[in-house]
Amino acid sequence: MQSSTRPRRELFAPEPLTPVRPYGRRMSDKILAAFDHACEHDDLEVAALLLTEFERVVTRKPVTLGMDRRRVMEDLISAHGHLWQLLRPYATE
Repeated sequence: MQSSTRPRRELFAPEPLTPVRPYGRRMSDKILAAFDHACEHDDLEVAALLLTEFERVVTRKPVTLGMDRRRVMEDLISAHGHLWQLLRPYATE
């Protein structure tokens, strides 16, 4: 008698094809979080540098393909727009 409630074929399921990330969040997510933090604290020079690095990470040759890349590119465009809005008042000085 089997002690598990799962069917036997599920007990020996193949490993998933996508690798498991050991840290949960991607580097691009961490850079974007730091960018948002710098914007919140009005440290626009640091925000611009972080945005440059975020762009470098996002536009390099992808390791994995998929719909996730599209979301990251949308984040990049949104971050550029956010920084532009924050820098706009300084452009008139």
